Amino acid sequence: MRNRLYNISLVGSLSFCFWFGVILPSYGQIDVRFEQLGKATYKEDGKRTDGSASPTVTNVEAFVPLSHTLNEDKKLQSAWIGLFRSKFLALHTRDIEFETSPSEVFNLDMGIVRMKRIKSNQMVFYGLVLSMYSSHANLFEFRARNIFYSLVGAHIWEINPQLQLGVGGVVTMLFGYPLPIPFPYVKWKWGDRYMFDVQFISSPKVRISMMPSKKIVLGLEYNIRGATALETVEGSKKMLNHTYKLATVVGTYKYKKFDIYSHVGVNFGRKMKFRDRKLKSYFTNNDTNFDPSFYMSVGVKYNLY
Repeated sequence: MRNRLYNISLVGSLSFCFWFGVILPSYGQIDVRFEQLGKATYKEDGKRTDGSASPTVTNVEAFVPLSHTLNEDKKLQSAWIGLFRSKFLALHTRDIEFETSPSEVFNLDMGIVRMKRIKSNQMVFYGLVLSMYSSHANLFEFRARNIFYSLVGAHIWEINPQLQLGVGGVVTMLFGYPLPIPFPYVKWKWGDRYMFDVQFISSPKVRISMMPSKKIVLGLEYNIRGATALETVEGSKKMLNHTYKLATVVGTYKYKKFDIYSHVGVNFGRKMKFRDRKLKSYFTNNDTNFDPSFYMSVGVKYNLY
Protein backbone atom coordinates (compact mmCIF):
# COMPACT_ATOMS: atom_id res chain seq x y z
CA MET A 1 0.00 0.00 0.00
CA ARG A 2 2.84 2.41 0.82
CA ASN A 3 4.38 1.91 -2.64
CA ARG A 4 1.02 2.50 -4.30
CA LEU A 5 0.51 5.79 -2.48
CA TYR A 6 4.11 6.78 -3.23
CA ASN A 7 3.64 6.22 -6.94
CA ILE A 8 0.32 8.01 -7.26
CA SER A 9 1.73 10.98 -5.34
CA LEU A 10 4.47 11.23 -7.97
CA VAL A 11 1.88 12.05 -10.63
CA GLY A 12 1.71 15.47 -9.08
CA SER A 13 5.25 15.63 -7.78
CA LEU A 14 7.02 15.00 -11.06
CA SER A 15 4.72 17.03 -13.23
CA PHE A 16 3.22 20.02 -11.51
CA CYS A 17 3.51 20.33 -7.77
CA PHE A 18 7.21 20.76 -8.49
CA TRP A 19 6.55 24.40 -9.26
CA PHE A 20 5.17 25.19 -5.82
CA GLY A 21 8.07 23.38 -4.17
CA VAL A 22 10.32 26.14 -5.50
CA ILE A 23 8.03 29.14 -5.86
CA LEU A 24 6.63 29.13 -2.35
CA PRO A 25 9.95 29.28 -0.44
CA SER A 26 11.34 31.99 -2.73
CA TYR A 27 11.19 33.45 -6.17
CA GLY A 28 13.56 35.16 -8.58
CA GLN A 29 16.26 32.56 -9.17
CA ILE A 30 18.05 30.66 -11.92
CA ASP A 31 19.40 27.20 -11.10
CA VAL A 32 21.65 24.90 -13.15
CA ARG A 33 22.39 21.41 -11.78
CA PHE A 34 24.22 18.31 -13.05
CA GLU A 35 23.54 14.89 -11.51
CA GLN A 36 25.31 11.53 -11.78
CA LEU A 37 23.71 8.28 -10.58
CA GLY A 38 26.14 5.40 -10.13
CA LYS A 39 25.92 2.23 -12.21
CA ALA A 40 23.19 -0.06 -10.82
CA THR A 41 22.07 -3.55 -11.81
CA TYR A 42 18.63 -3.86 -13.38
CA LYS A 43 16.18 -6.31 -11.83
CA GLU A 44 13.25 -7.99 -13.56
CA ASP A 45 10.59 -9.76 -11.52
CA GLY A 46 12.83 -9.32 -8.49
CA LYS A 47 15.80 -11.09 -10.11
CA ARG A 48 19.05 -9.45 -11.14
CA THR A 49 19.84 -9.42 -14.87
CA ASP A 50 22.87 -8.49 -16.97
CA GLY A 51 21.29 -5.08 -17.61
CA SER A 52 22.42 -1.89 -15.87
CA ALA A 53 22.13 1.88 -16.06
CA SER A 54 24.16 4.88 -14.87
CA PRO A 55 22.08 7.97 -15.73
CA THR A 56 23.22 11.57 -15.92
CA VAL A 57 20.76 14.44 -15.48
CA THR A 58 21.07 18.06 -16.61
CA ASN A 59 18.60 20.53 -15.07
CA VAL A 60 17.99 24.18 -15.91
CA GLU A 61 15.35 26.01 -13.88
CA ALA A 62 14.31 29.66 -13.88
CA PHE A 63 11.69 31.44 -11.74
CA VAL A 64 11.65 35.08 -12.78
CA PRO A 65 9.20 37.75 -11.59
CA LEU A 66 7.72 39.50 -14.61
CA SER A 67 6.28 42.18 -12.35
CA HIS A 68 5.82 42.63 -8.61
CA THR A 69 4.72 45.06 -5.90
CA LEU A 70 5.77 45.39 -2.25
CA ASN A 71 3.61 46.35 0.72
CA GLU A 72 4.44 48.81 3.51
CA ASP A 73 6.42 46.12 5.36
CA LYS A 74 8.58 45.55 2.26
CA LYS A 75 7.04 42.11 1.81
CA LEU A 76 5.97 40.82 -1.56
CA GLN A 77 2.37 41.91 -2.07
CA SER A 78 1.71 40.53 -5.55
CA ALA A 79 3.65 39.21 -8.53
CA TRP A 80 3.44 37.56 -11.92
CA ILE A 81 6.12 34.86 -12.06
CA GLY A 82 7.41 33.23 -15.25
CA LEU A 83 8.47 29.59 -14.91
CA PHE A 84 10.84 27.49 -16.98
CA ARG A 85 12.33 24.06 -16.37
CA SER A 86 14.31 21.84 -18.69
CA LYS A 87 15.48 18.38 -17.67
CA PHE A 88 17.55 16.06 -19.87
CA LEU A 89 18.08 12.54 -18.59
CA ALA A 90 20.63 10.35 -20.41
CA LEU A 91 19.91 6.85 -19.13
CA HIS A 92 23.13 5.09 -20.29
CA THR A 93 21.45 1.70 -20.20
CA ARG A 94 23.15 -1.58 -21.05
CA ASP A 95 21.33 -4.76 -22.08
CA ILE A 96 17.87 -3.32 -21.34
CA GLU A 97 15.38 -3.43 -24.20
CA PHE A 98 13.71 -0.22 -25.48
CA GLU A 99 10.22 -0.84 -24.15
CA THR A 100 11.65 -0.98 -20.68
CA SER A 101 13.92 2.00 -21.20
CA PRO A 102 14.66 4.44 -24.04
CA SER A 103 18.12 6.00 -24.20
CA GLU A 104 17.01 9.42 -22.93
CA VAL A 105 14.15 11.41 -21.40
CA PHE A 106 13.48 15.09 -21.97
CA ASN A 107 11.09 17.24 -19.90
CA LEU A 108 10.22 20.84 -20.67
CA ASP A 109 7.83 22.84 -18.49
CA MET A 110 6.81 26.46 -19.03
CA GLY A 111 4.21 28.43 -17.16
CA ILE A 112 3.04 31.58 -15.49
CA VAL A 113 1.82 31.94 -11.91
CA ARG A 114 0.03 34.79 -10.16
CA MET A 115 0.90 35.35 -6.50
CA LYS A 116 -1.19 37.67 -4.32
CA ARG A 117 -1.07 38.42 -0.60
CA ILE A 118 -4.70 38.61 0.56
CA LYS A 119 -3.82 39.27 4.22
CA SER A 120 -0.62 40.06 6.06
CA ASN A 121 -0.08 36.34 6.74
CA GLN A 122 -1.93 34.73 3.82
CA MET A 123 -1.02 34.25 0.15
CA VAL A 124 -2.72 32.64 -2.83
CA PHE A 125 -1.06 31.22 -5.94
CA TYR A 126 -2.68 30.17 -9.20
CA GLY A 127 -1.42 29.60 -12.69
CA LEU A 128 -1.07 27.58 -15.86
CA VAL A 129 1.77 25.18 -16.78
CA LEU A 130 2.42 23.72 -20.24
CA SER A 131 4.45 20.49 -20.21
CA MET A 132 6.27 18.62 -22.99
CA TYR A 133 7.57 15.16 -22.01
CA SER A 134 9.32 12.84 -24.46
CA SER A 135 11.94 10.12 -24.94
CA HIS A 136 14.01 12.47 -27.14
CA ALA A 137 15.14 16.09 -27.08
CA ASN A 138 14.23 17.07 -30.65
CA LEU A 139 11.55 19.74 -30.29
CA PHE A 140 10.65 19.44 -34.01
CA GLU A 141 9.58 15.82 -33.46
CA PHE A 142 7.26 16.49 -30.54
CA ARG A 143 3.71 15.27 -31.12
CA ALA A 144 0.38 15.96 -29.44
CA ARG A 145 0.86 12.89 -27.23
CA ASN A 146 3.93 14.56 -25.66
CA ILE A 147 2.14 17.78 -24.66
CA PHE A 148 -0.35 18.50 -21.90
CA TYR A 149 -1.25 21.35 -19.58
CA SER A 150 -2.17 21.82 -15.94
CA LEU A 151 -3.94 24.35 -13.76
CA VAL A 152 -2.36 24.88 -10.35
CA GLY A 153 -3.39 26.73 -7.19
CA ALA A 154 -2.54 27.03 -3.50
CA HIS A 155 -3.51 28.96 -0.37
CA ILE A 156 -0.69 29.49 2.13
CA TRP A 157 -0.79 30.66 5.75
CA GLU A 158 2.34 32.09 7.37
CA ILE A 159 1.83 30.90 10.93
CA ASN A 160 5.08 32.55 12.04
CA PRO A 161 8.44 33.39 10.41
CA GLN A 162 9.47 29.72 10.69
CA LEU A 163 6.27 27.88 9.73
CA GLN A 164 4.09 27.93 6.61
CA LEU A 165 1.03 25.73 6.14
CA GLY A 166 -1.24 25.47 3.14
CA VAL A 167 -3.47 23.51 0.83
CA GLY A 168 -3.39 23.38 -2.93
CA GLY A 169 -4.28 21.37 -5.94
CA VAL A 170 -3.57 20.57 -9.54
CA VAL A 171 -5.96 19.80 -12.37
CA THR A 172 -3.86 17.96 -14.94
CA MET A 173 -4.48 16.63 -18.43
CA LEU A 174 -1.67 14.10 -18.08
CA PHE A 175 -4.04 11.19 -18.68
CA GLY A 176 -6.04 12.89 -21.42
CA TYR A 177 -8.86 14.03 -19.14
CA PRO A 178 -9.03 16.53 -16.23
CA LEU A 179 -7.70 14.88 -13.07
CA PRO A 180 -7.75 16.87 -9.81
CA ILE A 181 -4.88 16.15 -7.40
CA PRO A 182 -4.98 17.86 -3.98
CA PHE A 183 -1.85 18.29 -1.91
CA PRO A 184 -0.84 19.79 1.46
CA TYR A 185 1.96 22.29 1.88
CA VAL A 186 4.16 22.34 4.98
CA LYS A 187 7.40 24.28 5.37
CA TRP A 188 9.03 24.48 8.76
CA LYS A 189 12.39 26.12 9.31
CA TRP A 190 13.72 26.18 12.84
CA GLY A 191 16.72 28.02 14.13
CA ASP A 192 19.31 30.41 12.76
CA ARG A 193 22.70 28.71 12.71
CA TYR A 194 21.07 25.28 13.03
CA MET A 195 18.09 24.64 10.76
CA PHE A 196 15.50 21.91 10.38
CA ASP A 197 13.71 22.44 7.08
CA VAL A 198 10.69 20.28 6.20
CA GLN A 199 8.70 20.59 2.99
CA PHE A 200 5.81 18.37 1.97
CA ILE A 201 4.24 19.20 -1.35
CA SER A 202 3.20 15.88 -2.88
CA SER A 203 6.38 14.14 -1.73
CA PRO A 204 8.61 14.94 1.24
CA LYS A 205 11.85 16.86 1.36
CA VAL A 206 13.65 17.02 4.69
CA ARG A 207 16.93 18.81 5.43
CA ILE A 208 18.91 19.25 8.64
CA SER A 209 21.68 21.81 8.29
CA MET A 210 24.08 24.11 10.08
CA MET A 211 26.00 27.26 9.13
CA PRO A 212 29.62 27.19 10.35
CA SER A 213 29.95 30.66 8.79
CA LYS A 214 27.83 33.14 6.84
CA LYS A 215 29.08 31.71 3.55
CA ILE A 216 28.97 27.95 4.23
CA VAL A 217 25.97 25.66 4.83
CA LEU A 218 26.36 21.93 5.57
CA GLY A 219 23.50 19.47 5.92
CA LEU A 220 21.79 16.14 5.43
CA GLU A 221 18.85 15.81 3.03
CA TYR A 222 16.20 13.31 1.97
CA ASN A 223 14.46 13.98 -1.33
CA ILE A 224 12.63 12.35 -4.27
CA ARG A 225 13.36 13.16 -7.91
CA GLY A 226 12.47 11.81 -11.32
CA ALA A 227 11.43 12.36 -14.91
CA THR A 228 8.61 11.21 -17.21
CA ALA A 229 8.36 10.42 -20.93
CA LEU A 230 5.07 10.11 -22.84
CA GLU A 231 5.21 7.84 -25.90
CA THR A 232 3.30 5.31 -27.99
CA VAL A 233 4.52 1.70 -27.83
CA GLU A 234 2.97 -0.85 -30.23
CA GLY A 235 -0.02 1.44 -30.74
CA SER A 236 -0.72 1.96 -27.03
CA LYS A 237 -0.21 5.20 -25.11
CA LYS A 238 2.52 4.67 -22.52
CA MET A 239 4.41 6.70 -19.95
CA LEU A 240 7.90 6.00 -18.68
CA ASN A 241 8.51 6.95 -15.06
CA HIS A 242 12.08 7.15 -13.82
CA THR A 243 12.04 7.96 -10.09
CA TYR A 244 14.55 7.66 -7.29
CA LYS A 245 14.93 8.59 -3.64
CA LEU A 246 18.01 10.38 -2.35
CA ALA A 247 19.84 10.46 0.99
CA THR A 248 22.70 12.93 0.67
CA VAL A 249 25.20 15.16 2.40
CA VAL A 250 24.78 18.72 1.11
CA GLY A 251 27.37 21.48 1.02
CA THR A 252 26.69 25.08 -0.13
CA TYR A 253 29.06 27.99 -0.56
CA LYS A 254 27.48 31.45 -0.81
CA TYR A 255 29.23 34.13 -2.86
CA LYS A 256 27.35 37.38 -3.36
CA LYS A 257 24.14 36.36 -5.23
CA PHE A 258 25.45 32.89 -6.11
CA ASP A 259 24.92 29.60 -4.24
CA ILE A 260 27.40 26.91 -5.33
CA TYR A 261 26.28 23.55 -3.98
CA SER A 262 26.91 19.81 -4.15
CA HIS A 263 25.09 16.66 -3.03
CA VAL A 264 26.93 13.38 -2.32
CA GLY A 265 25.22 10.23 -1.11
CA VAL A 266 23.12 7.29 -2.27
CA ASN A 267 20.08 6.83 -4.51
CA PHE A 268 17.67 4.01 -3.72
CA GLY A 269 14.11 2.87 -4.35
CA ARG A 270 14.82 3.52 -8.03
CA LYS A 271 12.16 2.61 -10.60
CA MET A 272 12.21 2.85 -14.38
CA LYS A 273 9.14 1.40 -16.08
CA PHE A 274 6.76 1.94 -18.95
CA ARG A 275 3.15 1.98 -17.78
CA ASP A 276 -0.16 2.42 -19.53
CA ARG A 277 -1.07 6.09 -19.61
CA LYS A 278 -3.91 5.42 -17.22
CA LEU A 279 -4.40 6.30 -13.58
CA LYS A 280 -4.95 2.68 -12.52
CA SER A 281 -1.48 1.71 -13.80
CA TYR A 282 0.01 3.46 -10.77
CA PHE A 283 -1.56 0.88 -8.49
CA THR A 284 0.22 -2.10 -10.08
CA ASN A 285 3.80 -3.27 -10.63
CA ASN A 286 5.42 -0.94 -8.13
CA ASP A 287 8.52 -2.95 -7.23
CA THR A 288 11.91 -1.26 -7.22
CA ASN A 289 13.88 -2.52 -10.22
CA PHE A 290 17.39 -1.15 -9.59
CA ASP A 291 19.89 -1.74 -6.81
CA PRO A 292 20.97 1.26 -4.71
CA SER A 293 24.00 3.13 -6.03
CA PHE A 294 26.20 6.19 -5.57
CA TYR A 295 24.83 9.68 -6.23
CA MET A 296 26.52 13.02 -6.79
CA SER A 297 25.40 16.41 -8.08
CA VAL A 298 26.86 19.89 -8.47
CA GLY A 299 24.94 23.07 -9.16
CA VAL A 300 24.95 26.85 -9.24
CA LYS A 301 21.98 28.98 -8.24
CA TYR A 302 21.77 32.69 -9.02
CA ASN A 303 19.43 34.68 -6.79
CA LEU A 304 17.97 37.76 -8.45
CA TYR A 305 17.11 39.30 -5.05
